[in-house]
Amino acid sequence: ALLFVRISVYLCQSTELVKERLWEDHFTEFGRGVHMFRTEKIQRLVAMGIPESLRGELWMTFSDACSELESHQGYYASLVQKSMGHSNLATDEIERDLHRSLPDHPAFQNPTGIAALRRVLTAYAHRNPKIGYCQVDQSVFEELIRERLPELAEEVPDLSTLSSVSLSWFLTLFLSVLPFQSAVCVVDCFFFQGIKVIFQLGLAVLDANSAQLSACTDDGQALMILTRWILSHCVIEVSFNRLRSGSVYRLGVTPYT
Repeated sequence: ALLFVRISVYLCQSTELVKERLWEDHFTEFGRGVHMFRTEKIQRLVAMGIPESLRGELWMTFSDACSELESHQGYYASLVQKSMGHSNLATDEIERDLHRSLPDHPAFQNPTGIAALRRVLTAYAHRNPKIGYCQVDQSVFEELIRERLPELAEEVPDLSTLSSVSLSWFLTLFLSVLPFQSAVCVVDCFFFQGIKVIFQLGLAVLDANSAQLSACTDDGQALMILTRWILSHCVIEVSFNRLRSGSVYRLGVTPYT
């Protein structure tokens, strides 16, 4: 067992080194930071999973948060100062979720990480009071199911069942249903492509399970089918291969545009 662990660690480290070298080659050829060209090569690099050493930098670049941070210096600190100490429905929900968020990530299982997460969530809820802690409009996903998976929509006329069981995918960007290392790859693509990648993955998962979902009688059964499939097939590998191969085009959410 110890040998297996050592081999696994070595392979992970080797993979990270390879990905780091590929990114460094891309930086050399196409620039770095906000001036970096968005090439077809970068799309493939993101789909492979961003190396941990570059993840923070590239998330900031892809989301343009670095530019926002530069042009609004002190804004976040001001929001934190204004929001902390207030008690409302949003802060109550945040406190309930703090200790169960990202259970596989050690950074959020200690007082320092929990406090940082509290500041971010509370500041966001303060800045967007109409949204609060979280809000997802599942009607968009339901409409996409009708348009792109018509056979499934015909078999399951009440799509609220499917939108209900898939709610956590959108609330947590798949972090709540995937192993952490797989889930952060979803977040990599989310920062690069935006929310459409979550719709792509959601449609791909439903499409792969359409026959079983059509025979479901309740939400619980549908949830069990999807959860089992996601964990056993590793949604990242299956769905991202479909994105790269182009088969997701038939679902009508064009990747990499």
